[in-house]
Amino acid sequence: MPGSEEVRGYAALLGAAALWSTTGVASRAAVMCGSNPWTNAFMRAGFGALVGGLIALSGMKVRFLDARMAAYGLLLSTPLYSSYLAAVERLGAGVAAVLLYTAPPIVAVASGPLLGEPLTRVRAACVCLSFLGVALIQLGHSSSGGFDLAGVALGLTSGASYAGVILASRALVTSGWAPTEVAFGPLPWAALGTGLVAALRGALRVPPAGGLLWGAYLGAFTAAGAYLLHASGLSRVQATPAGVVSNLEPVLAIALGAVFLWEALSPLRLAGAALVISSAVAVSAEDVLHEPTSRYLESSHSLTARRVDPQSPTSRRYSR
Repeated sequence: MPGSEEVRGYAALLGAAALWSTTGVASRAAVMCGSNPWTNAFMRAGFGALVGGLIALSGMKVRFLDARMAAYGLLLSTPLYSSYLAAVERLGAGVAAVLLYTAPPIVAVASGPLLGEPLTRVRAACVCLSFLGVALIQLGHSSSGGFDLAGVALGLTSGASYAGVILASRALVTSGWAPTEVAFGPLPWAALGTGLVAALRGALRVPPAGGLLWGAYLGAFTAAGAYLLHASGLSRVQATPAGVVSNLEPVLAIALGAVFLWEALSPLRLAGAALVISSAVAVSAEDVLHEPTSRYLESSHSLTARRVDPQSPTSRRYSR
């Protein structure tokens, strides 16, 4: 049974997944009010940074002027925010969310060279299943509107960026950084990055009041609030089971897209979504099931070593 800290961690991760699942619907609503995906990405980071500033003024620990936060915000958050919201506009909220969740298999591969974790057969199979699911999702989308290579590329970019966010966040919170630092520190840099991307595309503009309200929602809830909950959960729950909980996001996003945006749920899309989500769950479950076994074997080996240690007083006594 998990302890109270783990229960709080799982609750925080569930809250983050629920908030993130509304990102696509909120972004589409902002576009309907006169905004565009690139401006939405800037508003998401910008309003989130304002929330982080208020948190810092309240006395909570936040670290903005740090090279690691700058790298996090510019190299990870900026492509994640911009590519994901652009993918939402091209592919729909549900499809974009599923493409975003190619991240867990990517983490499984990257964790080998970065964290010293081996790429097992199960992990390799899950990576293949994930990208097969991506292909099915795109086939389901193309049957109603043509093959959108740019949309898929944007969705996969968001997945790769999200994988970087997972790895960086876990590394920071386990090395002593506070959840508030990890959640809010990158946001001003992400606002700078997404603002530059929108400006270079000629898409940066002040939307009407309705678009601004949706932008404020994106910043306060899907950026500042969700990332604070996610960082808090990662400080209490290991990355592997945390990934299982986070898989709730694309499921909710597909449902919200179908209910509020009338996005079609074709059999191919559902099958592709099932493969992507199943591959992410399988990667996580394989580690969860393997970890207790590893700990048992480790302890058994340690116990055996102690029993036959030739330097122990007992061994010396019986060897005379």
